[in-house]
Amino acid sequence: MKKLLLLSVSLPSLVIADLSFAQQAAGDDTVTVVGSRVKGRTALDSNVPVDVIQATELQNTPSLNMKDAIAAVSPSYVVNRNAIGDGNSLIRTSSLRGLNNGEILTLLNGKRMHRNAVIHTAGWQSADVGSLSVNSLKSISILRDGAAAQYGADAVAGVIDLTLDDSEGISGEAMFSQYYKGDGFAYNLASKVGVSLADRGFLTVTAQYGATDATDRATYHKLAKENVDQYARQKAGTLSGTAAAFDGMFQDPKELNPDTIAPFGVNEETHFTVTWNSVMEINENMEIYTFGNFGRKHHKEPFNYRAGLPIGYSMPGVGGNSGASRQVTYTYNDYKYLYGEQKANQYSYLLKTINSTETGGMSGAPNTANITTANKTGAFSGHFTHPNGYNPWFEMDSQDLGVYGGVRGTLDNGLEWDISGSVGQNRVDNNISDTHNPSLGGAKLTDGTVDYANVQTAFYIGSQVNTERSISADFNYTVDTDAVDNLNVAWGAQYRTEQYYNVVGEKNSWFTGPAAGPSLATFAASAAGIAAGLDVAKGDGGRGANVGSDGFGGFSPDTFFDASRSNYAVYLDVDADVNEDFNIAGAMRYEDFTDFGDTLSWKIASRYQVIPDTLAIRGAVSTGFHAPTVAQINNTQVRTGFRADGSQTQTGTFTADSVPGTTFGIKNIKPELAKNMSLGFIMTPSSNTNVTVDLFQIKLQDALATTPTYDVGDYPNEFAALAASGFQGAATLTGVNFPTNQGSRRTRGIEIVASQNIDLENSSLRLVAAFAHVKVKMLKHSLSDRSLFNNENETAPFRGSLTANWSNNDKINVMARARWISTREQNNGLNAAGVYIGSSQPAASYRIDKQPGRIFFDLAVSYDVNEQFAITLGANNMLNTYPKAQPEQVETSQKRGRQYYSDGMDWQGGQYYARLKAAF
Repeated sequence: MKKLLLLSVSLPSLVIADLSFAQQAAGDDTVTVVGSRVKGRTALDSNVPVDVIQATELQNTPSLNMKDAIAAVSPSYVVNRNAIGDGNSLIRTSSLRGLNNGEILTLLNGKRMHRNAVIHTAGWQSADVGSLSVNSLKSISILRDGAAAQYGADAVAGVIDLTLDDSEGISGEAMFSQYYKGDGFAYNLASKVGVSLADRGFLTVTAQYGATDATDRATYHKLAKENVDQYARQKAGTLSGTAAAFDGMFQDPKELNPDTIAPFGVNEETHFTVTWNSVMEINENMEIYTFGNFGRKHHKEPFNYRAGLPIGYSMPGVGGNSGASRQVTYTYNDYKYLYGEQKANQYSYLLKTINSTETGGMSGAPNTANITTANKTGAFSGHFTHPNGYNPWFEMDSQDLGVYGGVRGTLDNGLEWDISGSVGQNRVDNNISDTHNPSLGGAKLTDGTVDYANVQTAFYIGSQVNTERSISADFNYTVDTDAVDNLNVAWGAQYRTEQYYNVVGEKNSWFTGPAAGPSLATFAASAAGIAAGLDVAKGDGGRGANVGSDGFGGFSPDTFFDASRSNYAVYLDVDADVNEDFNIAGAMRYEDFTDFGDTLSWKIASRYQVIPDTLAIRGAVSTGFHAPTVAQINNTQVRTGFRADGSQTQTGTFTADSVPGTTFGIKNIKPELAKNMSLGFIMTPSSNTNVTVDLFQIKLQDALATTPTYDVGDYPNEFAALAASGFQGAATLTGVNFPTNQGSRRTRGIEIVASQNIDLENSSLRLVAAFAHVKVKMLKHSLSDRSLFNNENETAPFRGSLTANWSNNDKINVMARARWISTREQNNGLNAAGVYIGSSQPAASYRIDKQPGRIFFDLAVSYDVNEQFAITLGANNMLNTYPKAQPEQVETSQKRGRQYYSDGMDWQGGQYYARLKAAF
């Protein structure tokens, strides 16, 4: 039975070997995680680097998110935090060895996890590592090497394997944390029950519920403060300058607080997860198993604040009044150009539609000069639905389910076999509140004004669903031969299906209402606009109101898709100990996708003991394959953002065969191909000391990425053509981008891990130092100079950590850690004078800004009260270190008060926590 239970953490294909910097010493017990099919191999005997992180290490961090816990102990793994990023906030982006989370394969107990339905800004999808709780795990293994030949597509940067807890007993814990600033209070309640199944197996179930309050690291919002100040002057009769022309139009700010109206920090979240892990013996040589997880997560984030200043008013030196995008400012000539002379003469487009029964009527006084909304009795203006301005609140409800099971055993001849299947689904429901669809207008009251009080302000904007299924057959056999000391052969096959679809939002979240229309400002000033009879000097070049729920338009029937694909794979891998000093292993995997065709990936890895018990060399060469996901190929989405000057953007991501894709001449995407090389050294100068140094290079051909954003200011003719085509939502777009094959990309780096065990008189001390350097270079590309620089400098090039664990007779444990992140350079689109100049200028036109490096310190003290109870007190970033505040670079207008980059460096400040644990 024991022999069979060891298989519960084996994988469906070979990983050549593994290294754990969490090992206590070179002579520790073997760790058969991350797929080594060879029993008895120690961590330091591995051919490629693997970080094995035990659950006790993960618990020395207060984060409720698994990604933060991993990043704290593995410098090669980088996690970003986006305060405003739509799905990027729910499923935070991460990278390994400089490659993004879409190129990292995630496994649960050695089986492929399904992806989350969220599509990141760059077009990637990944499994949600954060869907599992820390207390549900026994360990995490991070394979830092290309592994597509072992695991299949996606394992380009490496593999993360989450091993579920399989222990018996009952335990529970409660964790509470809060930031030094007094916000972001979080709690987590977790429990575990593990029982023996009549001495024939086990069942371990864990559950967790937790919640996190929001934080705010922004200063006051300048436009909100301007509203408060100018209203006070209006009331006192002291308005001056440009504000004097708007006397009587500044709204009473009432409870408007400029310091808190536009929060920027950790978002509010609640989550609930359940996991199970079970094995049951059928007979001496066979067992069945099942494991999986179910979770729900609610995430709420604020979008950019829309100021409540009078329409037409621009704060001196700041500007940025968003009211203009929520009104109709067309002139007669604008209508004539858009809809023809007859309709312009009759005002049929605006007036007849506005007063139609479909929308319940909407006020709009005809004016041959300008049909405007600069006052309450004019046509509809979203400005008056929220007199003090508003933040649309974006809410995501994620439901995640993964079920895995199979039967496995060993034949009399020693052949190990494993037949398994899995199904996983993630659904994300999206809602937005405290907003409106400006193009819908509002009902007309009897006095001729608009019924703003009853304008719809909350919308269901649609859902995203990702479903994956798989069936696998895996075999492993140790060959009895005299040719080599040991020969292990593994082979198998797998069939997978993937489906992704979106659910259309409620009609009013995407519907093009009667007040909609494209912006003609840029076109009117162009030669084509002048030829069409438009005259900017006469006020021509107006715009209609925005379409769709402001902040995030709903998924419309035009953007609906339901796509699927399947693929099958077969693999073979061989591992041979030629003698006691030399090991060589090879693997091949053939895969065939219904949409991208077939591919053959291979890998060769080896290890040679140069000096017995002291020095070894290891290395690997491999190829890999990463296919765009079904969602990446078919998805259409519009996101809210902002430029460096603070102006709001609505950027749409579209497919190559869409109307925008055709307009901009975009080519269909294809898979990326990878070539990995690594060379490592393992040094064990003593039984208590070991050092590993690994150098690597990853080359990606046809590297997948998202094109730079084509901005309306840089491409006026294309956007005019897009608007003229009648494309849904063209009026509100400020930019578009597309998934693309960017060219060739090379990532090089070095990783160093060193550990030292020190035995003291009545205690022990363990020191672990880890260092990672990653350098990215684009070899072939069509990027602008600005995009090229930022692609090559996306994260800090150097990271390191030093961890010390001191234990006193297993009663008291003290963990101290220093985390270092180096200086990072970034092109923010600013010239030497600090003026935003966009993305299309030559490199010499830009200044290069720097984010200075920082060192963060963590401390945790644990005390075992007795055999059942323990308490931990700790602080994350205990010295309350912040990145350098650079508001003029984060946002040149500084109107939102944002000061810090969201680039993987902690910008929340210190956090203290307490954890209470009971075990029976």
